[in-house]
Amino acid sequence: MMKKGKRRRFWRKAGRVFFSVTLGASLVATGLPMDRGGVQAASGNTYYVDGEAGNDANPGTESSPFQTIQKAVDTMEPGDTCLIREGIYPEEVIVSKSGTESAPITLKNYPGETVTVSGCDPLTDWEADENRPGEGIYKTEMNWSLGENGDRNQLFADGELMYEARYPNVEEGSTLTNFNYATAGSGTGFVSGTDKEKSQLVDAAFKEWAQTEDFFDGAKIWMVPGSQWTALTSYVESYDPETGTVVFPSTFRGKNNAGGYYNPKSGSPYYIFGTYTLLDAEMEWWYDDENQEI
Repeated sequence: MMKKGKRRRFWRKAGRVFFSVTLGASLVATGLPMDRGGVQAASGNTYYVDGEAGNDANPGTESSPFQTIQKAVDTMEPGDTCLIREGIYPEEVIVSKSGTESAPITLKNYPGETVTVSGCDPLTDWEADENRPGEGIYKTEMNWSLGENGDRNQLFADGELMYEARYPNVEEGSTLTNFNYATAGSGTGFVSGTDKEKSQLVDAAFKEWAQTEDFFDGAKIWMVPGSQWTALTSYVESYDPETGTVVFPSTFRGKNNAGGYYNPKSGSPYYIFGTYTLLDAEMEWWYDDENQEI
């Protein structure tokens, strides 16, 4: 991960947060703050959760709160209320029981405090990457991942979206659906003699900074080919640094359309991403599947 300046708290998307919302249950969706209104205590017990100072071995009182919302949910019965102290709770919360109309199971923020239930796990214990000293790259252990080679992961720094290492780099103001890209050069298309099974991307700019055959090993290509109706993704199979040519397996649509609407060609917008060598800008990340590090 490339970063500069002060240390930030990083969060990695861990998957869905599950809520079973039943009659009388009051819950808040992932990433949204809980209602900051007054607390209307139910007739049952009142429990407390504090992600920083709590412990799930505690009885859940205000002076000895639980640490997790899940512990509170597992403990509560119809008519009970749980007050949650301010913070971010990276939990998968499963509600397996129901209150009643007259005795709901109620989860609320502590009065005047904001609570966020997040589908992300925090990453800590960052250290400088010894393979590229002085470049501002840090790494930490992450022994589980989403998708093959981590391609379904998503990282955030202080709530700000990070981008998988790529070329061209993301510019300030970019979003997941509105970002900058490069343009395929002359010679881009199907590889001659492969019956459209293989495609090639040519960009003369590669020759200036991608000067070894293994530079793009493990990388993937996002391209809007042909008539630019839709984006297609493939992975890098080989690279020729002398010509700036990347060879990749043709996509199903790319090789199976008579009109050429999805054929790779010169002028096609693209970006290439997902390899260690492309990690060169602040707020970029890359997952090392072999060593299980981010």
